[in-house]
Amino acid sequence: MIVSETFMALAMTVLGLFFYLKQTNYPDIVSIQWIPLTALLVFVGGYGIAMGPIPWLVMTEIIPNPVIGINLNIFTKSINMYSKTLTQFEY
Repeated sequence: MIVSETFMALAMTVLGLFFYLKQTNYPDIVSIQWIPLTALLVFVGGYGIAMGPIPWLVMTEIIPNPVIGINLNIFTKSINMYSKTLTQFEY
């Protein structure tokens, strides 16, 4: 989990540095336009390694076996609903 969080923190640091350089009119910004995409991919990979599956793991450990199927269904539907709601916003 520490490795996952390290990758996520490193990716956000690099992304922040890129936008800082862009805001300060760094003269060679065109040659490093690939950094935001790479940082995003590293962040998503780090999140998927450990931080993403934790809610699923914790839920299967704390809910009793007789009702785990119903609760997993409710949990999955609510996560999908929240994800769809968040992705509907246009900025």
